Amino acid sequence: MATLLANALWRRSGVPPRHAEKIRQVASDSISKDWTLLHNRLLSQIRSSGRLLIFTGGRGSGKTQMGASLLAARCSDEKAGRYYTAGDMFRKLRATFEDDATNHFDRLMDEISGKTRDETITLLVIDEIHERKDSDWENQTLTDIVDARYARNLSTILITNEPPEEAVDTLGASIVDRARETGAVIPFRWGSFRKQL
Repeated sequence: MATLLANALWRRSGVPPRHAEKIRQVASDSISKDWTLLHNRLLSQIRSSGRLLIFTGGRGSGKTQMGASLLAARCSDEKAGRYYTAGDMFRKLRATFEDDATNHFDRLMDEISGKTRDETITLLVIDEIHERKDSDWENQTLTDIVDARYARNLSTILITNEPPEEAVDTLGASIVDRARETGAVIPFRWGSFRKQL
């Protein structure tokens, strides 16, 4: 049974309702033995130390559902997590530029990077990373976030619809090198996950 804290953390996680609703179904159905084995292995790794994981693969292959399910498990562990699409995260960061006080940007960056005193985001999931504008500012900001979380031993999952080779080029050497050191670039190659749910 989930605690009040776990429920509060889950409500603040930002996981889209569609994926939140399917978490129970995924847990109760044996959707895919391979998917379940991967989930359990990744959860064990995330629980033990900070990992940088890059999920790649076609649309509908279960990448976002995997990220949402791992985030739900961390909330059940009473550890905070956040889900953003890359577009939403960068829009929120850009919106702080309109504020008079620069500390709004710094506070949001600190939260995303895991520097806040109030609540440490132990698992950050950034979905649709391939949809960002690929501007110098976005590239540097993403690298800064990944580097800060890496330094603090906090887990991050980046999700893209690109094949592994393109994702490696898009994300850059620094991010991919950190993933290879602490986690992995994981291709989701099975068929459409959506048809199974």
